[in-house]
Amino acid sequence: MFWNKKKRSQAGKYPYRACNIYISEKHQQILFVPFGRADIGLHIEQENVIVDTWPCKFQDLQTNIEEALNRYQLLVPYDKDNLVWHSFDLSKAKTRHSFEADYISLHLSTDTTKEYGSHEKERIRVSAEPNPPDSTYSLTGCSHLTDTRIAQITLDIYDACVKIRS
Repeated sequence: MFWNKKKRSQAGKYPYRACNIYISEKHQQILFVPFGRADIGLHIEQENVIVDTWPCKFQDLQTNIEEALNRYQLLVPYDKDNLVWHSFDLSKAKTRHSFEADYISLHLSTDTTKEYGSHEKERIRVSAEPNPPDSTYSLTGCSHLTDTRIAQITLDIYDACVKIRS
């Protein structure tokens, strides 16, 4: 069976990039964790994590987000016997359970849900589930990686997560 597929314009396309941000009021820490893609298609944390104090300056938030996205690697080695959880290792949490309880996790990635216009800037999707593994709430925002829009969306989603958790 043949499918009628439209050719998508490559104008304005951006390569996929992703990172996680972990924020903890309790530990006054924010972690910017770049990802890499392993040859088996899995995305794994990279060791070049950016650590900052929380709350941080608004402009530093935007700068660190951009830097973490820039550190995304297309191909990284994958060793299933030697997986390291870099964000946990650099956090101030004592156990993995306390890490998940004390830190709010936000995922940022290049938006690939719709075609880009010829002069459109890269869109970044910010998403979070405030109470994992409970998926009652799922928060998502999307904007262009210009000025400080992504930093503002990140703060808005973080604030909503704090409200939902309390």
